[in-house]
This record gives sequence, structure tokens and C-alpha cells, in this order.
Amino acid sequence: MNIPHLTEIAILLLLIITFGYSSYEKIADFKGQLAWLTDYFKNTFMQRFIKIALIKVLIFEVIATILCVLGVVALIIEKSPHMALYGCILCVLVLFFFVIGQRIVKDYDGARNTVIYLIPSFFLLYLLTH
Repeated sequence: MNIPHLTEIAILLLLIITFGYSSYEKIADFKGQLAWLTDYFKNTFMQRFIKIALIKVLIFEVIATILCVLGVVALIIEKSPHMALYGCILCVLVLFFFVIGQRIVKDYDGARNTVIYLIPSFFLLYLLTH
């Protein structure tokens, strides 16, 4: 059985779950997330930028989730990869932000774990551009 774009849709669903839930957590417990990140970045130059960084990441995550949902719909209905590609690019960008932050605080295990999400994202990027 050949289902068009099945792999792309499956990876998009992974990204929707990942970034959708991450957005939800940030919205539902903004103060808790802010406190945790403030402690996480203590003793770094990032400490005074945490609140604005959290808001920006939250906005990017919400937009990425929406674009990925629209990408699934567009792949199924129109067979068009454009929305999925935009969502994937934004997801990769957010994951890069996470890796950079984790490297700043020398959380090498966290950075390595984030790369686990980058691998299917890079694969999706490849599928959507070829």
C-alpha cells in the first residue's frame, strides 16, 4: 500500500506533539517555567534575558506547531509541502536555540538529548526539499 507523504506526516505528528505539548507546558505554568529557567541559566550572561527568551521561544513553538498542523493538512489535501517545510524549518530553529542554551550552561547531556529531535527534523527537511 502506498500512502503519499506518510513518512513526512509521521514526522510532522512527532513535531506537533513535541512542540504542541511544550507550548502547553509553558503557557499552563509560565511562572514555574520562568523560575526553572532562571535557575538553569544562573551564573551565565543569559540570566537577565530569560523572560524575553522564554516568550520568544513560546511564540516560535506555537507558530511551529500551527505550521506543522497546516503542513499535514496541506500534504493530505493538496500534496503541497510548503507549510510543512516552513513548520519544519521553525522547529529546527527552536531546537538550535535549545542546543545553544544547553551548551551555554554546559548541559551536555541535555544538548545530546535535544539532538535526538533534530535527527528526524533534518530527515523531514530533506524529504520536503527533494
